[in-house]
Amino acid sequence: MNNPADLIAPWRGEMAVAELAAVYRGSGGANSWQRQPAHKIVGGCRVVLADRILDAHRWPVVLPASTPHRLVAVSQPLTMMFLDSRRYQCNEAVRLADSWRTRRLHLASAATLLEDIVSIPPRVLDERLPIVLRHFHDGDSLPVSASQVGLSASRASHLFTEQLDASVQDWRHWIRLRRAIDLMAGDSDVTQSAHDSGFADASHFWRICRNMLGLRPSVLKQIRLTNLAPAGASCL
Repeated sequence: MNNPADLIAPWRGEMAVAELAAVYRGSGGANSWQRQPAHKIVGGCRVVLADRILDAHRWPVVLPASTPHRLVAVSQPLTMMFLDSRRYQCNEAVRLADSWRTRRLHLASAATLLEDIVSIPPRVLDERLPIVLRHFHDGDSLPVSASQVGLSASRASHLFTEQLDASVQDWRHWIRLRRAIDLMAGDSDVTQSAHDSGFADASHFWRICRNMLGLRPSVLKQIRLTNLAPAGASCL
């Protein structure tokens, strides 16, 4: 059961975002159960899983992509790093977390930590998957999207789950969410960001943000968002 304080505690900090990575540094706050198609490194709090609780106060904890979890992080110094599995494999997140054990992680800025992440060479990925995802994101059905690269819908679904740790539908939601965050890092408000990112409405955006990040979209506007991706970079 959630502690009542967990339901109202605000987040205060900074988030730096790049094309396929993001880092949050600050104090933790209210959050709900969540899962995202990105490997996540957490330091400074407890992490609640379905079957156990992990302590990330002393050493960072690595959560593989699509792991359901929530954080016990109210008013605690917190570091979170998101490594999109289209570019990063989980073993890269583990190696990165191990390297940070010898550093004073809580003193590093979000931008500095993000530099460490984006310096990792990209993984080798089946070149058909980004093409399928681009067509599916643009509104084509999965059978039509998969046929662009000679795959059946069932084979494409299997490849997404096997190589990218999430369903193609989850990836569509994640890309729209990442696009909305990029827009909010500029001057867009929550409603406009939802519309421009392809969500049906603000309620749809709210639901996906809650499911994938455990946060209300308004929380993302309260923290300092900095987009460090190159000009013109795409979440796709």
